[in-house]
Parts: sequence; structure tokens; C-alpha cells
Amino acid sequence: MLPQMRIGTWNVEYAYPNRLEAIRRVLAENVADIWVLTETHDDLVPPDCPFVAHSDPRPKNWSGIRDGSRWVSIWSRLPIIEAVYLPGSDRERTVVARIQLAPEATLLVYGTVMPWKGDRGKFDWSEHHRVVPEQCAEWRALRDQFPDAALCVAGDYN
Repeated sequence: MLPQMRIGTWNVEYAYPNRLEAIRRVLAENVADIWVLTETHDDLVPPDCPFVAHSDPRPKNWSGIRDGSRWVSIWSRLPIIEAVYLPGSDRERTVVARIQLAPEATLLVYGTVMPWKGDRGKFDWSEHHRVVPEQCAEWRALRDQFPDAALCVAGDYN
């Protein structure tokens, strides 16, 4: 049986310096064992979450992106055994953390930011429709690779 835990997810809109302390206060007031932060920044560390798995840095493709910006970071109070990378996965928009829950229990947390209408220069939902089946295949691959692990998919589904 898995231990009871709280998992939070929040799009923090890159935690710009003028909002950073306010976001930290909200994180402190809403205690979670695992935080899946999207549109995040390395300066934002949830309280008492010393373990982290990051997606690759976000490309600077618009003026609001600064060094340390990422699409997804998974922060945990519980030990992250490893970041899992599947062949061909989008390492900018997704990250997977394998977390130790108990001596014989692990949890896979798949953090994602899926494309939205107008993303990547396409002014329809075609990118979203293309990515959903790709990510579903990755979830199945994770279940095959780690059959005894629980799986949580969290993030910004747009």
C-alpha cells in the first residue's frame, strides 16, 4: 500500500523576481510532498523539498525568458532516485522523476507542459493533438519499464 501524500501542481509563470516572494508564501501555506511546477524558474524552490528533477532549460524564444527558466520542475520531500529519460521524449517540455516512497515502493511523476492553440506558430490545436498520443505512449513505456511503480501525470495540459 502506498503512503498517503499530497501532490501539488502550479503554473507559476516563470516566478519573475517581483512575484517570487509571494509565490514562495503560497507554496509554504500549501504544503505538498511533491510539487510539479510549470513555466518555472530555478530561483523558485518549494520549502522542505530538497530533491529536484528539471526539464531542460527553456529556449529564449521571447523576451520573458531569462536564464534558469524551465517548462517543468518536479520538487520532492521524498528522495528522487533518478530522472528518467525516454528515447525521443521532449526534454524541454517534460521530465520524469522516479521517487522512493517506501523501501519497496516507488512513484513515477511525469511533469508536462502540453502545447496550446497558437503554440509553436500554429494557430490551431494541431500541436496539442500531435503531442497527446506521443505522451500517452511515453506513459505506457514508463509502465512497461517500471511495472511496480505508481504513475502520476501532472502539469499544464492546456
